[in-house]
Amino acid sequence: MIKKYSVLTAGIVLGVALILTIGFAASPQKNTIQSYSGQVEVSKDGGKKWVKAAADMEVNNKDVIKTKDKASCEILIVGLGVFRIGPNTQATLDSLTGKDKKVAVQSGTVGINVKIKLKPGETFKVQTETAVAEVRGTIFEVEADGEKTKTICAEGEVVMIRNVSIPASDTDLGELKDLLKVKLKANKEIEMTMQENKDLENLLKKAKKNKTEVTEILKQWNAKDLMKIRLAQKAQNLINELSGDSSSGNIDKFFEEEPEDTDDGTDSLMDKVKGGK
Repeated sequence: MIKKYSVLTAGIVLGVALILTIGFAASPQKNTIQSYSGQVEVSKDGGKKWVKAAADMEVNNKDVIKTKDKASCEILIVGLGVFRIGPNTQATLDSLTGKDKKVAVQSGTVGINVKIKLKPGETFKVQTETAVAEVRGTIFEVEADGEKTKTICAEGEVVMIRNVSIPASDTDLGELKDLLKVKLKANKEIEMTMQENKDLENLLKKAKKNKTEVTEILKQWNAKDLMKIRLAQKAQNLINELSGDSSSGNIDKFFEEEPEDTDDGTDSLMDKVKGGK
């Protein structure tokens, strides 16, 4: 009798476990707004209609996030990391899925902690009107407006490349674009401006499609950009703020000019980022 009950109990346990496993497998993790402060709005139709943000609101590809003065929000991107949007910012979540993930910042400030190391062939880019920042695993901030883009790399490495038109054939374009890449190491920052882009494009137009001349111009400009790299005073604060828990009501501190040097020191978001409970 005891043996029969043991077999029956074991069968029930296995059945419940199987149901739970199937249930969790059928409920994929979603990219969500983890927390927000102040007036934050979301548009799911390209900016035609706006709704107020809410905690645990799901966000998808092409959604636009807009924050007002003294407002900010934190978004969890499953399989990637934590994405924070500062005050007076508008950003489009171009692609949060697939191999090529991208966020476009129209104006304002965003901070990103890429917690999950990307696999070979995967990319994550933050695009502004002036330049594109491409990363793997790192903590960084991008501040943009219509005239300039400032990028701070707090940890890891960020590859910056200007948004300029290069006169070249399709076969040469990739090779020539690589000449413009600027690697930003930890604790470094750089600012790129639209006026600099225009000046570079004017030089390239004069070279037309002469590959030798275009190559030399790009190399010289890249050398100038490397000279623009500066020590980032805000780097440690970015690490402190973006390495800890979802900061809820304290997320505004991340965007202050001189935030307190505190360290939350935990990675409790990791399970959610990886797609766990």
